[in-house]
This record gives sequence, structure tokens and C-alpha cells, in this order.
Amino acid sequence: MDRTQGRRRLNGLAIAAFFVSIFVGWLGVILGFVARAQVRQTSERGAGWARAAIIIGFVEIGLFLLGVVLFATVDAGPHK
Repeated sequence: MDRTQGRRRLNGLAIAAFFVSIFVGWLGVILGFVARAQVRQTSERGAGWARAAIIIGFVEIGLFLLGVVLFATVDAGPHK
């Protein structure tokens, strides 16, 4: 009996979303949501990869925004 028989396919977009989210957070979030929708419709595996891409992407966006705010407040401090 073939071991792959009966196993669901792994969604490739979910894997791609995960790796893209490491480098480009906003794109990883978009791809993660698309992959999650595909996984739900097709019953493929990969929901965890898609969820991880979404989380990593949002964390990266949050850290970027925090950096922008900190930079703006430090730069707007009193000058002598």
C-alpha cells in the first residue's frame, strides 16, 4: 500500500506565504489569508503554515510601526 495514498496535499501557497512573511510582512499577510481560504475550500493541509505567515507578517508590521513612532518621537525631542 502506498504511504501517500489517502494523505491530503500540502498547500504550496501556505508554505510560500510563510517564507515571504519573514522578509516582506505585508505581502506574507495577504498571501497567508489567501492560502488559508484555499485550505478551507480544498481541505488541503497547510492551515498552520498560513496562520504562522499571518502572525509573523502582523508582528513584522507592528515592529515596523513601533520603530517609526520611536524614531519620530526621538527625532522630535528638544534640540540645544
